[in-house]
Amino acid sequence: MMRPLIMSLCLLLTVPAVGQTVRPSHVLEFEDAPRPPKDANNAAWAYWKAWDIVQTEQDRKRFGELMTGGLSKGQKVLSKEQREELSRRRDYIEAVMQASAMEECDWGARHDKGYTALLPHLGFMRASTRALAMDARRCAEDGNSVACAERVVAMLRMAHHVSTDKYLISALVGAAVTGTAMNLTEELAKSDLITPAAARLILNELKKVNRDDPWHAYSAIDLERKITMDTFRKDWSGPDTTRRFIRLLNEISSLRGDGTGMHFPRLYLLSFNEQKIEREIQRAEKYFDALKGAWSKPNSAVALDELETEARELQFGIVAYVAGGAFSQTRRSMDRSLRQIDRVSVKLRAVVEETKGAAQ
Repeated sequence: MMRPLIMSLCLLLTVPAVGQTVRPSHVLEFEDAPRPPKDANNAAWAYWKAWDIVQTEQDRKRFGELMTGGLSKGQKVLSKEQREELSRRRDYIEAVMQASAMEECDWGARHDKGYTALLPHLGFMRASTRALAMDARRCAEDGNSVACAERVVAMLRMAHHVSTDKYLISALVGAAVTGTAMNLTEELAKSDLITPAAARLILNELKKVNRDDPWHAYSAIDLERKITMDTFRKDWSGPDTTRRFIRLLNEISSLRGDGTGMHFPRLYLLSFNEQKIEREIQRAEKYFDALKGAWSKPNSAVALDELETEARELQFGIVAYVAGGAFSQTRRSMDRSLRQIDRVSVKLRAVVEETKGAAQ
């Protein structure tokens, strides 16, 4: 049941490469693009303005190459080229950090576009995360642990911001951004590059993570339900009802890299009339109800696995089979990120307590 994840990744690829545009925000001019409110208090719009700072294709390519991947094998500190590039992009980094400090973040997501919504901000936010991680490393190497922590805090806030559109793929990106911040913090703490003041800054931000709905993953169930219901609750009357329904099933399932015809006999598909289609839609609604119920169970990933297996077995009907999401994978990703936060928090508290003990 990987449809939403694969679909969203494919949609990211449909957005022209950044190097082909005059500026990153050019993608917002497309007809089907998101519509972030151009408000001074909207972090989403502030991010787009920050991304526009690096405009030329050549500059974007160099910046991306030097920021991607962190340190190469055997490399213990940033290279001269990486430091020079970070210095040239100081205005970009500061603008991203300023955007991260804002409370509200409205990407103007086109939920009305259903399965064809474009999510261009996800790739840009991942790139910004890599840049901030490199600059945080620079600060740590220079002995400025607090500045390093400020960049880690910015990444944690970005993890929250990136997922405010409440898509399933956005929740996974939010967890990934958090993972980048936590991996860096663990590495720097191991090298004694995190001071007590820096540790307290990061700890205070980690306390703000919503553990009941990390990175809006639980909320994504409601959005998936809405998209599915809005897509399938159409006027299914008329002589071509069955043909239109089959075509819709194939369009959606093709986003997973296959087609319904590969799994269902044609005679089975041709049996769908108006009444049967309505029953299938109602069964899909029950599937989303079950997902919400399973999400908060003690062993939720296993419960979600079972539901997804049942959906593949058509126990919730063909609509649920085609439109169901990878919620067990998402739940596991959220759980891993929360465990990593707990592990890093223990290490950061140890840094703080160690100093208190020394002082006494």
